[in-house]
Amino acid sequence: MKFSPFRLLILLLLNSCFHQLTTAQESLNMTLLGQWDADTLPKAGTREYNDIWGYTDCEGREYVIMGSAGMVHFFDINDPSEPVEIARFPGGQVTTWRDMKVYRDRAYAVSDATSEGLMVFDLSQLPDTVIKTYQSNAFFGSAHNIFMDNGKLYCVGTNTQSQGMIVLDLVQNPDDPQLLASVPLPPGGYVHDVYVQNDTAYCSHGFNGFFIWDFSDPQNPVELASLPTNGYNHSSWVLPGGQYAIYAEEVPTGLPLGIADLTNLAIGDIETALTFKFPLLAPDHLNNTPHNPFIRGDYAILSYYEDGVQIFDLSNPLDPKQVAYYDTHENTQYNGYNGCWGVYPFFPSGIVAASDINNGLMLFSADSIQWEPIEPVLTPEIVVQLSDTLACTGEIVDIAASTSDGQLFIVLPDTTLPISSGFSTDAAAIFSFEAIHGHCTASSGPYSVEFTDPQVPIILLDTADNVLYASGSESYEWFLDGVPLLTGNIDSFQMTEPGSYYVVATDSNGCTAFSDTIVVTELATSTFNTTRALIPDLEIFPNPTHSHIFLRGLPPGSGWVLEIVDVSGKVWHTQNWNGDLVATGDLPQGIFYLKATNPSGGWVVTKFVKW
Repeated sequence: MKFSPFRLLILLLLNSCFHQLTTAQESLNMTLLGQWDADTLPKAGTREYNDIWGYTDCEGREYVIMGSAGMVHFFDINDPSEPVEIARFPGGQVTTWRDMKVYRDRAYAVSDATSEGLMVFDLSQLPDTVIKTYQSNAFFGSAHNIFMDNGKLYCVGTNTQSQGMIVLDLVQNPDDPQLLASVPLPPGGYVHDVYVQNDTAYCSHGFNGFFIWDFSDPQNPVELASLPTNGYNHSSWVLPGGQYAIYAEEVPTGLPLGIADLTNLAIGDIETALTFKFPLLAPDHLNNTPHNPFIRGDYAILSYYEDGVQIFDLSNPLDPKQVAYYDTHENTQYNGYNGCWGVYPFFPSGIVAASDINNGLMLFSADSIQWEPIEPVLTPEIVVQLSDTLACTGEIVDIAASTSDGQLFIVLPDTTLPISSGFSTDAAAIFSFEAIHGHCTASSGPYSVEFTDPQVPIILLDTADNVLYASGSESYEWFLDGVPLLTGNIDSFQMTEPGSYYVVATDSNGCTAFSDTIVVTELATSTFNTTRALIPDLEIFPNPTHSHIFLRGLPPGSGWVLEIVDVSGKVWHTQNWNGDLVATGDLPQGIFYLKATNPSGGWVVTKFVKW
């Protein structure tokens, strides 16, 4: 039969209207950013892909880990419009079920209905490569799901502990898991999936319902509460604050999501507060089936099989609101277990990654949602400050260190110790610093501190010419009877009076040392007293002083020059003496010497204290 162009147009419009009535809107407040799908992968029946997880490295780059029927895949998603497959690892068999989780910079993968066991992958070399470090069926050949909490890997649905849980320790060596416990969990029995938070395990025991267990002692778990539900309790997640949990039931098809009230968990009393669902094909078709729920802040993000990815606002857990979705599986009615298998909503960037059973990896933005921030675990920065790297014996060198995040350690040749900020040392040392923040590590240095003994000056006396000579150092300061002679940096000194002489020398490293003392009882001539002690009764007052001093016994106006010098030899003040007050207000607190010199070279030194 032939149709006129007009009748053909009418039929097309009617067909379009019918299609809109029987097909859900594809998305709400979500945008597809990018997709990856390979048509050549092995399949388990008609199923090609399964679960998904995520990882953020120490530079803030984001990656997806996705399972397919025969492999575990790793993707770089930092350009979400073009996800790049970095590596893929065959498990050895084909299966419908794989599950992956991450601890620090290691990924762990299991599969069900196989004998592949547990696989471990090193992610520290991303984005360049991924390395498989471990594969063993020492603990189990197959497992349906795993979960990570505080360095412990919880394994459920295993062939070796089919009625309970296996717990592995990863802290000691993440590439060599160690068995902590393999325990049955009657009356729950088989565990299909588990969510663990601070040693409390929220277990989906299939048709036996929803159970909560205390795993503080993994070998002796304690049942805290249980809740029978309508169907096959498949998976769950706990809302912030711990007062509610969301759970999904996937058998039979069409069951709603449930909100469990955990308010009275302490007395073993939990109950279903409400159930809800928002089928995309409503009102004609209502039997949509949830798969896996996750919680980020106030939002539940679900892989919802044939309804794709759905997001619900649970800021009021007793009044859920559908706020976003993206249908990854185009359909006009619900046929069971097709479409979106898994979802990962915990990237700091806010990207939502999903795995569709036949369409592969899909990356989304949730356009109207302000996610609860997740700070990426980045490589920490280390700041080190040394007061000196070469010091004098007897001194103390201060080393200050800090890190932007995480725990700081000092690494010595024979040990590594945690420190809060830094340390001090009076002995030679070689060291570096290490900061650990989550799975990210930074190292500094190495640094070294050396100590040197000062060069002790040698002092010699020329009795014929009344001269003292010093050698063995860089600079010198002469003393007579403990008083600095303020001669400047000279290596010889012409004595003018008897007394006890020594020299303080400073070597090229800045280290000081005292010479031996030479006691001179008389000089070779009798002229030594013509310049020294011209004014034996010179006094400074007030002493101690604060703002000024006056000299008693020094005649003004006769050409005397005054110098104020500290104990290190630094000259602080010079002036001609005219009988006025000498200002001392600008001097720091300490001991000072005043030297008065007359035009003929005669001089006298006396000491005062500035407070």
